[in-house]
Amino acid sequence: MSSSQLMENADAVRALAPDAEVARSRAIDGLAALQHDDGHWCGELEGDSILQSEYVLMKWILEQEVAPLADGRGPEVLVRIVETLRTQQRPDGGWGQFPGSDIDLSATVKGYFVLKLHGDDPDAPHMRRARERVRELGGAERVNTWTNFFLACLGQVSWNAVPAIPPEVVMLPRWFYFHLDKVAAWTRTMILPLSLVTTFRPARRLDASQGIDELFISSRDRHRLLMRTDVPAGWRTFFAGVDRGSAAFSAELENAAEDGNVGPLQTAFSVSQPNGLSAFIGGPVAPGTSYTQIFSIDPSIPSHQYLSYLSMIIPSNDGFWGND
Repeated sequence: MSSSQLMENADAVRALAPDAEVARSRAIDGLAALQHDDGHWCGELEGDSILQSEYVLMKWILEQEVAPLADGRGPEVLVRIVETLRTQQRPDGGWGQFPGSDIDLSATVKGYFVLKLHGDDPDAPHMRRARERVRELGGAERVNTWTNFFLACLGQVSWNAVPAIPPEVVMLPRWFYFHLDKVAAWTRTMILPLSLVTTFRPARRLDASQGIDELFISSRDRHRLLMRTDVPAGWRTFFAGVDRGSAAFSAELENAAEDGNVGPLQTAFSVSQPNGLSAFIGGPVAPGTSYTQIFSIDPSIPSHQYLSYLSMIIPSNDGFWGND
């Protein structure tokens, strides 16, 4: 920037100084007007609607919807929270993640559920609009994973629709592909509690009139875990196996693990990835021994952009997956 341009910028800044001083004085006066007599300030902390809906659903899960709060306040607090949730409903019937946002399916399902639990008539105009938006967006079976935890705890979906998080992840060594040290602190505070929830699978049975059957379109998809189709076949198989828990990852993997028969696994891979490439190195690999497998890949083919592999440590029969 030339010296003449610097001078022009300085002149422009000086020209704004009177207006800036006025703005500063008004800001100080505004803050002073909000100060309480004892010297403190108090401002409302706002978040998106799920802070209200999820808190209320949690109280229902714990059967504390009419119990006094820990600080001694009564259930009227929940009533006020529900009233606030009503005011956050969009004109089209849905709820969003922030003021002025687009509609969010999961937030809308939780908002509708809370209002119904607290006595709103499903045939009321605002409830009917919410229900129509949910079904237009694919039904409540399309909510995100986090929302399904709440729905499963209140008996609205099967625990089969919720991904499993084994609590044993805390025992994984630090060098493992996934370790809790490798995720954000706030993620750890979610993973560990949810691992216990998916292990114990608590569920409160509600009266049929309190449920949200009307928000679901497919009864089949409602009670099963929906997985993305753009995920590599290896990862889909791995996570499907983890979600099934003690059952073998799949019959194909069990055949490979127990009998050394990789044919069914290769067939399953070919079906899921018609353009994919696969190979099998059979027999135990002795320490210090290496094998080489060469693939001719085409980067323009989506399934060629990922590498999935399976290995087994003998005699532990522990399968390990990895991806590049």
